[in-house]
Amino acid sequence: WAPRTYIENQYEVQGDVVVDHATGLMWQKSGSENYMTYGEAQEYVKKLNQEQFAGCDDWRLPTIPELMSLLEPEKQSNDLYIHQIFDKKQWWCWSADGRIKGESSSESAWYVDFYSGDVDWYDLFYNYYVRAVRS
Repeated sequence: WAPRTYIENQYEVQGDVVVDHATGLMWQKSGSENYMTYGEAQEYVKKLNQEQFAGCDDWRLPTIPELMSLLEPEKQSNDLYIHQIFDKKQWWCWSADGRIKGESSSESAWYVDFYSGDVDWYDLFYNYYVRAVRS
């Protein structure tokens, strides 16, 4: 449930966003103010694009590998497995990656838990935060 290897991120804060020069990704420094269902998470990203958050209109939910690139191998001073330049409120974050629905199971998606430093999945009606990304 945790990465086999960790990325040596090269973060640069640019106002409300963080650019990781190691991966080429731009992240929301904070993220959603409230936790939300998966459907609400998609609407949140749509609204970011309509409002051109940080001057951009191509925000999206991150993939699991992208979210995992934020994981640190040890807990940081913010008591999370994510660099302290990020807002610590968003410690569970939805990904864009759905989980294949099996017999007698509900639809679900993968998320990263920055409190425990691992990856898991849960039903789409559950509530997590969003930290949007763009390439």
